[in-house]
Amino acid sequence: MRARIDINAPQAELNIKAAKRMHLKVVGYDNRIRVLSRRVQARIEIWGCDNTLELEDDCVLPPDSFICIGAPDCPAHHCRIHIGRSSSFDSDFEMRLMENGSEINIGSECMVAAHVRMWCTDTHAILQDGKVVNVGRSITIGDHVWVGLNVYFSKNSGVGNQCIVGWGSLVTRTFTEDNCVIAGNPAAIVKRGVEWQRTRPNSFAHPEEEYPGFRVGGDATYALGRLQLRLRMALYRFKMNLYSNPIKQRKYRLLTEDINARLAHGRGKEQSL
Repeated sequence: MRARIDINAPQAELNIKAAKRMHLKVVGYDNRIRVLSRRVQARIEIWGCDNTLELEDDCVLPPDSFICIGAPDCPAHHCRIHIGRSSSFDSDFEMRLMENGSEINIGSECMVAAHVRMWCTDTHAILQDGKVVNVGRSITIGDHVWVGLNVYFSKNSGVGNQCIVGWGSLVTRTFTEDNCVIAGNPAAIVKRGVEWQRTRPNSFAHPEEEYPGFRVGGDATYALGRLQLRLRMALYRFKMNLYSNPIKQRKYRLLTEDINARLAHGRGKEQSL
């Protein structure tokens, strides 16, 4: 399926290297679009001139995600969106900019859950003494940030690197501190000195903590059982050398150590008999 492209902009610069399932609409002049990931399927609309959209390699944006600069009744100019390498977004993600010169920057290796909103705008003006006081300027997300379900980022907000934004939070200001858990409505720092990985918590459990029904079969007190365990250990050693991912290497190393321990225990039990 090829990209669905509707461009009413003779001077638009369109550079899509790999995205083939996007729904893209651009109305304006001198807009620059750079998409390097094959996994971008989002609906993207740009209404205005001199805007920039950059999606780096290996970004993931599902078909029901929506990125919008401006609107038919309110074009926005000189805006910028940048999403870093290997950042992924779950279903029903939405991003909007409607003020001239506003921008959203998302770092690399971020993980954004479903139903997240990043609106760098209130869409309507608030006036004080005849001046607009609610102009949207930026939203900034650092590198390797995990954003939970149903999180909302308002205009002029952001978080630092290696942070976690808790489920259902409303982020209304900028947090510059790194390695924090940010949660609440409005959001605040609730924990410091944390880091996170995409792997499941069970990946860090020692194999002997696993449910027995999922452990490697083979009774080490019998010759056939020991043979089964040694064959399984050879397979795990092969996989440990095959993968470059340190998490997978650690997993197979722990499984190999578990089998070694069971073999040693089986030999000791056999000798005691």
